[in-house]
Amino acid sequence: MIRFCGQDAVIEKDNRISDISIDINGDGKVSVKLGRRTDYSDEEIQGFIEERSRFLKNRLDEYVKADLPDFNDGGKVRLLGKEYTVVRSESISNFAVAGNELQVPFRFAKWQSEQFFGNLLFPHVKALTGFYAEAYGLKYSHIGLHTRHFSWGTYFEDINSIRYNKALIFVPENCIEYVVVHELCHSVHGNHGKAFWTEAERIYPRYEEAASVLNSYDIVWLLERAKLRK
Repeated sequence: MIRFCGQDAVIEKDNRISDISIDINGDGKVSVKLGRRTDYSDEEIQGFIEERSRFLKNRLDEYVKADLPDFNDGGKVRLLGKEYTVVRSESISNFAVAGNELQVPFRFAKWQSEQFFGNLLFPHVKALTGFYAEAYGLKYSHIGLHTRHFSWGTYFEDINSIRYNKALIFVPENCIEYVVVHELCHSVHGNHGKAFWTEAERIYPRYEEAASVLNSYDIVWLLERAKLRK
């Protein structure tokens, strides 16, 4: 058994990578993903963990302070800035919002969480995108959602399209607005040069404050907590 800081590591095979990948997952556990090799020994894996012990301890400290949704019964989850209390039961088959409660199935599949959170987020970011585009003379063709672990939003220049990360549903409203403005600014400025940030400040003067708050959230942890990615 592979251990770190008093806990058993979660070990998975991942043929998409060539070697060993180590991090803290969305449940606060040490996650070890083994690459395409088939001959890893426990001693080798433990050695990798020990080599990255300082990084993993720092990540554990970050995890303790992170603002993450708690999907356990009675836990708290913020959706679009509003806090809900989780009601989790085997008698519930689908996600639902009832007053201040978020009803969560005792067991739920990835497609259920993607559908529910996507259906909540999409009309919100669609309205925000339309509002800022019309108010500031910016153009876009259409928007969509994604669950990529490396970006809150992506602008596709060739089709003038925007994709927003479904994890945005868990962050504060000012952070969502900042991402919307950020991606719209790419419709007139392809890179993050001075002109881009001047435009961002013109549209959303508090963008630096919102960006700082957004940087305190971990996309991977949010996606993993809500089963929005494998």
